[in-house]
Amino acid sequence: MKTTDRDIRDALAARAARPAPRPADEFWPDFRARARLTPQDLPDAGPARPAIVWAAPLACAALLLVAVGLHIFSTPPPPAGEAIKSYEVVASHTAVIIMQDEETECTVMWVADMEPDTPDRDNT
Repeated sequence: MKTTDRDIRDALAARAARPAPRPADEFWPDFRARARLTPQDLPDAGPARPAIVWAAPLACAALLLVAVGLHIFSTPPPPAGEAIKSYEVVASHTAVIIMQDEETECTVMWVADMEPDTPDRDNT
């Protein structure tokens, strides 16, 4: 490690003898006299704002979110029976299975072994 002149000066200053503290009867009158030269009171920040100032806007925002959430999740889906009137499978197939769940009002249509009427594009 390289030692510089500054490092040596700092080390010597740290090891130097410190002056003895003044006696208390000399220190405190001088301290009080210097303390009177600058104002010691902090400016008044005013009264603290009550929690209701912040709670009211937060409560209104929470109520708005709850109302929007209830509206979105309580809107019923359209009835499945009215959405689809008829089914037609034009490709050749072996079976058609239609399942309707009354609880969720969902309809599933399963076409078994459906083959398109057009030839494969890979073979042409």
